[in-house]
Amino acid sequence: MSLQGTLDTFSLPDILAMLSSTKKKGELQVRGPGFAGSVWMDEGKLVGAEVPRCPTLVDAVFELMRLPQGEFSFQGESPVRGPMTAQAVGDVLGDAEDRLIEWRDIAVHIPSVHTRLHLAPASPSSQVVLDPDQWRLVVASSHGVSLAELADYMDMGEFQICRTAKFLVENGLATAEAVAPPATPAATVQPAPAPVRAEQPAAATPAPEAQAAQPAPAVQPTAPPAPAPQPEAAAGETPPPPGVVQPGVEEEEAAAPGEPVDRSALLKFLSSVRN
Repeated sequence: MSLQGTLDTFSLPDILAMLSSTKKKGELQVRGPGFAGSVWMDEGKLVGAEVPRCPTLVDAVFELMRLPQGEFSFQGESPVRGPMTAQAVGDVLGDAEDRLIEWRDIAVHIPSVHTRLHLAPASPSSQVVLDPDQWRLVVASSHGVSLAELADYMDMGEFQICRTAKFLVENGLATAEAVAPPATPAATVQPAPAPVRAEQPAAATPAPEAQAAQPAPAVQPTAPPAPAPQPEAAAGETPPPPGVVQPGVEEEEAAAPGEPVDRSALLKFLSSVRN
């Protein structure tokens, strides 16, 4: 069975009640602005959920019911990815609807988990009584992180941690500061690469060692360069071959080994210099 629609046409409680009454088995996916989650059903009962920061079925259904708008789709026989203890749809919906009523009071002090608590420097009264969750939140809040991060660290649902934070703020033990939610990764859809225009490659400047390996520039035969003074070879010595540098004499730029050389042009150039 496949079913889909929008939450402004069918509310989530109506969808769950219909699937429960027909004893459907499969996955109900719900997507809203920047949010997505799934719950699984089997024989009309809720048997699993995969919703961010929702460790229980009531947490999951409560968060999905808070979506102001969105879309849903049901896929039959979809395997459960987040199995939980099976619960009747009516029981879960009843607890989630009670939370929605309480949430209106919580949101006055803690509108969302994107909030950071600042502990009061002194207790507003001589005696303060905290339950274990409230004490854990007091200790964790000293690190200056948001409730969203603390919910992940403390394995608490958004409703539970916001309700605990509301107690601290209401009793003067802390103040609340809104923080920006983390940026949503924009890499889900990559834009098509812009076409690259072919351009003529710019003439690259040769590296210093490559510059030394360039063949000597052509010399006009009408104006040969003046030869550098060469020391005469001592008696009995064999003059060095062309291209070997002697002390005090600048070396002509030689062709790099392995590069093709016009030998006839080179010999003609050397003979013009010697003459």
